[in-house]
Amino acid sequence: PISATPPSRGYSLLVFVPPWPGARVPHAWRKTLDENGVIFVTAAHSGNDAPEVTRRMPLALDSYASIRARYPVDPQRVYVGGFSGGARVALRLAIAYPDLFRGALLDGGSDDIGSALVPLPDRPLLRQAQDHLRLVYLDGTADETNAPARARTSMASARDLCIADVHELSMFHRGHEPADVATWGRGLQLLEQARPSPSADADTCRARVEAEVARAIA
Repeated sequence: PISATPPSRGYSLLVFVPPWPGARVPHAWRKTLDENGVIFVTAAHSGNDAPEVTRRMPLALDSYASIRARYPVDPQRVYVGGFSGGARVALRLAIAYPDLFRGALLDGGSDDIGSALVPLPDRPLLRQAQDHLRLVYLDGTADETNAPARARTSMASARDLCIADVHELSMFHRGHEPADVATWGRGLQLLEQARPSPSADADTCRARVEAEVARAIA
């Protein structure tokens, strides 16, 4: 249920890409979403069996637009997330549309940023990702499907591209399953925290990345 009286600065919004075919909220997450004042939106028939570029990504963007049209949403608190294969799509959306999404909650799924699976946007959008995108990785230490080492290579690729606001929350002895309530709540709270100021070497890092991209294009 959405409160009849919205927060003064608008609602927080989490666009969720599922691995399963139905549009549902894992029951264990509902109370935490309500406590944090987060609208959760997800699309049916956008699971791992659906095409990524022609269905899963467009449905996530349509879900975002639908909620923005119906409720007052704080544009500074719009996030994308997913579980398993949905988390991989969520990461691609976060990198492609940092002008829409201020953070990503990646539960049990990730790829290297800058690879064919998560291509880089053009320079202005990459700058926005470097400026304000926050990535929160949730991984189970016993997850054999998306091993923690895979999440760490994704995090390393983000930092190498000067996306420095990256966090990892490990779930000990947990396999490939949706995040437990406590970790899910911590992930949401991390997304909502104030953004840090750019580090002293941010400009040097960005200049290096732009030179590497220019060389690759040449």
